Amino acid sequence: MGCESEIVLFASMQVRPTKEQKIQILNRKDLYPIMRRILIRQGKIRARQEYLWIVGLQTNNTIDFIELLNIGTLNSIQLLPRELFRIAVIKNVDKVILVHNHPSGSLIPSRADKSFTASQKTAGELLGVRIVDHLIISDKGYFSFLEKNLI
Repeated sequence: MGCESEIVLFASMQVRPTKEQKIQILNRKDLYPIMRRILIRQGKIRARQEYLWIVGLQTNNTIDFIELLNIGTLNSIQLLPRELFRIAVIKNVDKVILVHNHPSGSLIPSRADKSFTASQKTAGELLGVRIVDHLIISDKGYFSFLEKNLI
């Protein structure tokens, strides 16, 4: 764990990006390599479960934090808006990116993924926190809700 290039996961579920990983996100391709490394690391612990992370962005789109919000089942995650946006409100960011995986490796959003994203987007707008994208990731690629006009 002493290697500075490693991503460290704490019991609080906070992922601490290194200084090099606190990059400016200009497009989804910038975030994917960081999240892929986190997913691979998490997969060694519980490979057959869904994970949901929130990535907080500063006003210049630099990564402020990455937080693992929940570990779900094989094909679902339950999370209330207050739980999702808690860290964004505490850290005072006004935009976030949601990231989750499908243990099957599929990058196709389910009906539940679309519904979850829409309801969380509405809740975030009420709190003044904008969801700028939602990524589904695997070790082989990603799906962006923004790029497919689903957010």
